Amino acid sequence: MCELEQVEAYLPDVVQEMVSVIGLPATEKVIQHFGGVDFRFSLGKWYFPKMVEVIGKESADSLRRYFKREKIYIPRCDRALRALRNARFKAEFEALKREQALSGNMAMIALCPKYGISERYGWEIVRERLPCATAQQGLF
Repeated sequence: MCELEQVEAYLPDVVQEMVSVIGLPATEKVIQHFGGVDFRFSLGKWYFPKMVEVIGKESADSLRRYFKREKIYIPRCDRALRALRNARFKAEFEALKREQALSGNMAMIALCPKYGISERYGWEIVRERLPCATAQQGLF
């Protein structure tokens, strides 16, 4: 499947900085929970506890130290997350066909509800070349 770093061309600088501080999985959680809002990296009673809930105290402390109590806009990273989702979909589609001998239609029935997409869009994903679409790449 695909990792966030393989779609990093779509990532804003601030997100790339987060990846360097707390790693890919934690950064993805931050984006999913706080993407699209300004976030103050302080020890206050509002922001910091919410970040700890999402990524744990150690990672939250690392971000707080790195961003030095600044107020930072956390981008939604829609393009990167969509590219990541599409690559995961395509890899799982290929795996179902290969490992479980499912037809393309049966794989679509299994995956489209899981990924929240239509079958028509699923077929578009399967046909397009993705930046990280090889089925055997590292799991995220």
